[in-house]
Amino acid sequence: MARISDIAAADGNAVNFLHGASVGSFILLVQAEILAALAVLASTENDPGMWEVPGEVRKSIAATWLAYFHGGSGQ
Repeated sequence: MARISDIAAADGNAVNFLHGASVGSFILLVQAEILAALAVLASTENDPGMWEVPGEVRKSIAATWLAYFHGGSGQ
């Protein structure tokens, strides 16, 4: 039986890998958005603050992912 301290703190380890979890293809969505965010930051001048990747870019990333991993057009 797992102790609460194991679940809450994971003994200092990442909780999503406690039970041998693996990273699926969805991580590519995260990585693509990180790269898109870096491209936006590098290509435009922004005031300090919190920024998001534009919705059109996120939709394009999702459509590409769907087309690649699910064989659809993503539209």
